[in-house]
Amino acid sequence: MQYLLLQEEYRSLVDAKHILVAEMKDTLQKLCTMVADHMPLEEPNWQGVKRPWGCILSTKNEHYCDECPVEEICPCLHKQFSQ
Repeated sequence: MQYLLLQEEYRSLVDAKHILVAEMKDTLQKLCTMVADHMPLEEPNWQGVKRPWGCILSTKNEHYCDECPVEEICPCLHKQFSQ
């Protein structure tokens, strides 16, 4: 089956897709930040305390994304990694 669309109809479909992708990215970022701020790490830190890693977007302390539990799915484009 083939559909013929006007240019305006096609543009509105493309724009709706971009809006949906942007909304989903914002939702995913909020979820990733919440997990990074509240989920304790598996391994304790040097003091023997299991605490959340913390997200670079929500904490005032300087953190890196190296051990973040959601590093692989986080949509943030400005991730910081230690050298």
